[in-house]
Amino acid sequence: FEWEVTGGDIIGASNKAKVSIDWSSPTAGSIRVREVSENGCLGEWINLNIIIRPSPPLPIILGKDTVCTDEPNLIYTVTYTATNTYLWQVTNTPLYFTNRNTIQLGQYGKPSFTLKISETNEFGCTSDTAKLTVFVSEPKPTIVGPTSICPNASDVEYKIENPQNGSTYTWSIIGGLQISGGNTDGIKVNWGNEGAGEVRVTETNKFGCIS
Repeated sequence: FEWEVTGGDIIGASNKAKVSIDWSSPTAGSIRVREVSENGCLGEWINLNIIIRPSPPLPIILGKDTVCTDEPNLIYTVTYTATNTYLWQVTNTPLYFTNRNTIQLGQYGKPSFTLKISETNEFGCTSDTAKLTVFVSEPKPTIVGPTSICPNASDVEYKIENPQNGSTYTWSIIGGLQISGGNTDGIKVNWGNEGAGEVRVTETNKFGCIS
């Protein structure tokens, strides 16, 4: 057999009764074949026109790429086409709700999870798979400073170990008074009389996540 292809490429052998073709033309192609006898005699060409349907473009996933721990009702979406169908996959987290081009997550795994989606059009052509990795931010500040001090000690320093860029810190002192540092990662405290005291801190990071 002798094959000729327009708008694509034959993959593998081209002299058999069956061929595989990688179609590259965006709209149309053609294929024709004729039989060659063992004596070299040529048959008539048989032609077949091919309509090459387009695949959907790569979907673009819209939604947060960094979320806070236990942030409720996360929604992710792609552009909607009424005649298309959508296949979502989510790793490391259960799929709470899906409605074609939109999904909602009720809970999710740490420290990250990945969304995947492919889109199939009315002709059965499927897009490449889009991916979005989402990181779960969970600030956990650690306070460094003396835990045993003398009564009425002043200018005692406390700070955050390995402070994060963009974070602010809300300090709370029991048994003493914060005299400097504001919402930074380091403060000074004047302690009161003998007895138990406590230093607490809440971190709010650049993503708005609170410890």
